[in-house]
Amino acid sequence: MKDVFGWTLPDLLHHTTPYLHWLEDNRPADYTHKLLNPGQKEVQVHSGGWTEKQQRCTMRYSRFQSQVMDIATALLFPTASPELMPVFVAEWVAIADYIHVLVLDVELLSPNPALEALLQKEFAPLQQKWQPCFAKAKEKPAWFKEIESPRAIYASAPLEATGLIQKMFDEYLFTFVQKIWSPFLYKAGSGPDHSLVACYKDHHQLNSPARTVVKGENANWLDIFLTQYHFGILTH
Repeated sequence: MKDVFGWTLPDLLHHTTPYLHWLEDNRPADYTHKLLNPGQKEVQVHSGGWTEKQQRCTMRYSRFQSQVMDIATALLFPTASPELMPVFVAEWVAIADYIHVLVLDVELLSPNPALEALLQKEFAPLQQKWQPCFAKAKEKPAWFKEIESPRAIYASAPLEATGLIQKMFDEYLFTFVQKIWSPFLYKAGSGPDHSLVACYKDHHQLNSPARTVVKGENANWLDIFLTQYHFGILTH
């Protein structure tokens, strides 16, 4: 299987676990490790989900690999307090010998002018530092334009830039956890998911790139994976 983004999950856990008491979701094995199309154009899926002990936030990870493709996604969501805790989004899409899309963003779902100003203060300099390191990606899809923040990274890159992408991811995630989530966590409410969080997740699952990769007889599996697990709504 193509291996470009194997560092994403270890780095995700490294930067979040010391500050967030994660409880790993109890998913059926079929939705943590899955081999699609065995014997013909195989796609290997690895995923995981974690909920903070007091249900104030959640984390999701997925990776779809084939002989020519590696797609990794890392997401951190608030639950009941989207006005205090923004969303962290990272996604990398490598096909053949090129990284066609790399996305990194911190999005505030509920208006909070003071927090929005803090996000700009912390992340606008990082955007200015890292965006010029990468090539321009294809036209942003309409669904992404609807939700992106002013500090979003949206780019493409050769495979040789993978090390830079990892450094950027680590810097963004470190800043997000240390400067944004950790200081506000004690104020945040416990789950279930706020309606704004639920709508955001639904928007993402409907527009997931995985829907263009996994089709046919696996489409029903993918729909369950996206709606119940990767973008599943915390209801209790």
